Amino acid sequence: MFRICLILAVLVIAPLVEALDLCVDDGECLRSPGQSPNGNGSGDTLYNPAQPVGTVTVGIKYNQSFEAVFDTGSYQTWFTTTGITGYAETGTPLHQNGSIVYGGNYTVEGPLYLDDVAFDGFTAKNIQVMAAQSTTFNATLGMGYWTKSTIGVAGFFETLIEQKSVTTPEFGLHLGRTNTPEKSSLTLGSRDSTKHTGEFVSVPVIQQGGWSIQIDGYSVNGKMLNSTTPVGTIPNPPLVDTGTPYINAPHDAAVAIHSAIPGAVPADDTGNVWKYPCSTSAIYMPTLILSGTSLSIAPEDFNMGSAAGDGMSESAIRSPLAYGWVLGSPWLMSFYTVFHWGTSAKEWEVGNGTSVNFAPAVHQPARSHRHWLGVENVSEASE
Repeated sequence: MFRICLILAVLVIAPLVEALDLCVDDGECLRSPGQSPNGNGSGDTLYNPAQPVGTVTVGIKYNQSFEAVFDTGSYQTWFTTTGITGYAETGTPLHQNGSIVYGGNYTVEGPLYLDDVAFDGFTAKNIQVMAAQSTTFNATLGMGYWTKSTIGVAGFFETLIEQKSVTTPEFGLHLGRTNTPEKSSLTLGSRDSTKHTGEFVSVPVIQQGGWSIQIDGYSVNGKMLNSTTPVGTIPNPPLVDTGTPYINAPHDAAVAIHSAIPGAVPADDTGNVWKYPCSTSAIYMPTLILSGTSLSIAPEDFNMGSAAGDGMSESAIRSPLAYGWVLGSPWLMSFYTVFHWGTSAKEWEVGNGTSVNFAPAVHQPARSHRHWLGVENVSEASE
C-alpha cells in the first residue's frame, strides 16, 4: 500500500490572525491559522478554509517543489509563476493559454506546457500543466475525473494508470479532523483498511466533470424530506470535491434540512448560512441517500464551530447561489473516500465502473471541539 501524508491547510477569508509556529510531534511545522500557502499570511486566497495539501515537484529539466492543493473538482494541474520560486516554465510549450474559475469568481490563467509532475515517488510524465500568472496560491494538483478521450489530455492520475504506475485504478482519501493528533492521508493505487470501518457504499459516477454522483434523497431523524426541486432534476450533478470547505446544497434543500433540526435558524442576512443549538442530538444529523443506502454526517463534522457564544453552532450545510450539491471537506471527514476509475475509463460511458466509494472514517479522539481557525494536526498513516 502506498501511503502519502498530507497537510490540511487552513485558508480563510477573515481578518488576519497573529502568525504562530504550530508543530506536530515529529517537529514538522504547519502553517498558522489564517496563513496562505505561499506564507505571506494574506488569508485571502480562495474560498476554502481547509484543503488537503502536499509537496509536488514539477520539471523535466529542474525539479521544483510546490505545496499543492489536491483538488478532486478539477483535472487541471497548475503552478504559480509568481516570485523567485515560481514555476520556471521549462516544459514543452503548447502555445495556448488555459484558465480555470474557482467558486464562480476567482480565475487562474496562463500558458500551457507539457511537463513531468511527481508526488511521493510517483511521476506522471508529459502531462498538461498551466503556468499560472498573478496568483497568491502556490499550486493545484488536479485529481478530478475527466478522461483523455474527452478533453484531449490525461491528468495526473489517469497518466499514472496509463503508465501502469499503480496496480489498482483508484486512490483513497482520509481527511483528519480539526484539533486531533492525526494527519490526513492519501493512498495511490490501493485502500487503507485502518482508516475506515464497515463496508463501502459504492456510488456510480454519472457523468464526466469532477466526480459527479447521484443523490437519491435526504432525511433528518428518519424523515424523508422534499424540496421544490426534485433531486434528479438539479442542473449541476452532485460533486465530490476536496476543494470545497462546506457541504453545498440547493437552497430549498438546505431550508428543508434545517427546518427539520429543532432550533436551527439562519445565521446571517443572506439566508444561505444556518446555525443550530450546540446541544442538538446526533439523531438530527442530516442523512443523504446514496445508492439506496443512508449515510449520515458525523456530529463533529456537521459542527463548524461557534464564534458568537450564543450556544449555537454553525452548520456545515450552506446554499451559495447558483450551486447544486457539493460534498466538500466536512462530508469527506466523516467518510473514508475511494475514487475509482472504471475499466473502460478512456471511453467514458455511464456504467463503466467508475465510482466514488464511502465508508465511515476512523478518527483519533478530538482534544477539543472544532475551532473555526484550527489547523489540522497530522501523523503517519499505518497499516
